[in-house]
Amino acid sequence: MAPSRATTSSTGKPQAAGVGWRWRWRLRRLGRQDGRQRHPDPDFAEPPVRTATRLQLEAEMRYQVEVTWSAYAKRVSEKLVQAQSVASTIPMISMRIADAEKRLGRVQQDEPDVTDEVQRFAGEEQTPDGVLRRRRFREFERRRDAAAGVHLTALADLRAAQESVTRLEAEAAELSREAVDAARRIAALYESAHEVYQQALLKRHTERELVRLLLDRAPFRLPAVVSEPMYSRHEGQGGR
Repeated sequence: MAPSRATTSSTGKPQAAGVGWRWRWRLRRLGRQDGRQRHPDPDFAEPPVRTATRLQLEAEMRYQVEVTWSAYAKRVSEKLVQAQSVASTIPMISMRIADAEKRLGRVQQDEPDVTDEVQRFAGEEQTPDGVLRRRRFREFERRRDAAAGVHLTALADLRAAQESVTRLEAEAAELSREAVDAARRIAALYESAHEVYQQALLKRHTERELVRLLLDRAPFRLPAVVSEPMYSRHEGQGGR
């Protein structure tokens, strides 16, 4: 049995998907066949009755959900591994920030004091004090600006790393939510298919009203993996 594409409502909630006409035709044929042959037989069946077609549809649904879930889990894992890789650089960036702060503090302590005697180097013996003071201050500004630039760059790198980790983890969380929605859409599709089969069965069965009470009308059971939070299951390898 081949499913058609599932659909969602405008609110993004899973919706009973349309069953393609070829699939619908096969389901109706199976239902009519079971109805003509009195399957299930109300003289022997005990509720809840799961017909062979229901069991097959539910098994196919579970397989499709597990395949889809595995694909999503791989994408979630990749996002969290990327987040962990970026997060591992944060301690080194923090060390760079601390070193840059110390360097900037030392440079700022060297700011020339206009009240002190101006420092002279070789070849500056005849240079006026005012010129030397301006020269020393420009030299100080260059060192201060360079140190401040290193500090600002390290801070920007830290913010970028933190934002990247947050973004990757948010994308992983969103993918885990999409996985649950996808699983529910698949279940809704197969439940729609089962409804087509059941309607055909009851239409042909000679004791349709009694059989209606016997049939299992419960929703299909999703694989247990869907009840597990995908994000936390991968947090150990991808989270901070």
